[in-house]
Amino acid sequence: MTLEVENLVGGYSRVPVLKDVSFEVKAGELVGLIGLNGAGKSTTIKHIIGLLRPQKGTITLEGVTLKTDPKAYKQKMAYIPDRKSTRLNSRQRTKTRSSQAKAR
Repeated sequence: MTLEVENLVGGYSRVPVLKDVSFEVKAGELVGLIGLNGAGKSTTIKHIIGLLRPQKGTITLEGVTLKTDPKAYKQKMAYIPDRKSTRLNSRQRTKTRSSQAKAR
């Protein structure tokens, strides 16, 4: 599986955190993102997995982009966050309360 990031510009607002980032990861390669706090490691990953949309540039996974074929792009990857989210939406809160009530 090949991942190509070309001329990526993006971040959380109109002021980009990532400026013209380009790299390629070929099948069988193992890559780590290393840098100081605020260097853009998490922001880069969020763009690759589709949580953020690039202001410019392209991200291609096996020749497919999130923009051209979102379903095919997402089927090619898995993402495991490093920590569990503490925020629950209303449906999750209701389900959690109901499970807790049954347990009592």
